[in-house]
Amino acid sequence: MHAGDIEIAVARWYGWRQCFIVPNVSWGLYFMHELDMLVISSSGYATEIEIKVSLSDLKADQKKKHTHYSQRIKYFYFAVPEGLQKKALELIPDRAGLIVVREKSKFRQPRTFISKTAEVNKCAQKLTESDLIKLGKLAAMRIWSLKEHAYRLQKENQTLRNQQKMEGEDKMNKKKHYWITPPDLMKSLKERFNFDFDPCPFPCAEGFNGLSVPWGRMNWVNPPFTGGVMKWVRKAISERERGNSSVMIMPIYQNRAISVLMDAKAEIEFFGKPRFLAMEDLETNPAKSSDLLPCVLCILMA
Repeated sequence: MHAGDIEIAVARWYGWRQCFIVPNVSWGLYFMHELDMLVISSSGYATEIEIKVSLSDLKADQKKKHTHYSQRIKYFYFAVPEGLQKKALELIPDRAGLIVVREKSKFRQPRTFISKTAEVNKCAQKLTESDLIKLGKLAAMRIWSLKEHAYRLQKENQTLRNQQKMEGEDKMNKKKHYWITPPDLMKSLKERFNFDFDPCPFPCAEGFNGLSVPWGRMNWVNPPFTGGVMKWVRKAISERERGNSSVMIMPIYQNRAISVLMDAKAEIEFFGKPRFLAMEDLETNPAKSSDLLPCVLCILMA
């Protein structure tokens, strides 16, 4: 548990709507030491909270000459995490009280409770209106300092997110698209089927759309494997009705497309795991064999 967690838990426990609570008071009210937290009640009396998160912090506090005494402090409390409660009770001064903060659970806020009640400083004086104005000025300074820090972090985080987005887009732009049929496989397929048309050519002429033009008598169809593959299946079936045959290559995960072609009496042949070439530079897909896509040939004869 961090000091900030305890600070917020204690402030919430006292109620920042009911009390005037200012963190890190180091000037303005003639204190001889810095206060981790100052709580001003509605009656005008002050309580000092000293936050400790480790045993070494507690032991080091014993060496402070000021001993946290002031005529402007009516109650003095240490605030510690629950795991430090036992040792704190042994080490804190007799007049000091102890506030314990239990680690929050999954569904609840941290539980804060008083383990030892502080003695009353009967000599304590109420804070004057002038004192409260000085504290208000200090609190306002703290707010603007925190807002400045928060805005700076927000701006840095936004810059980082934009940079990560640009890097991600750049990475996506640099990602290669392995789609072109390897020449050796293409040669054997041409020898077997004697293709006379390719509705998915590479490179593709500007404005060409293989879905909107008539196909040849024997077509080699290597469509994009994602995004609209069923359009190519329907086109191949419609071309078969015109007396044209097609051989389509499909990854086996396109089970719906393959099923539709089977219903159209297409012959299905397992085609292994071809290493397609990159559209960008004709590089052979370097992926491990286990990462390559198993494919089938869907032979739809007229």
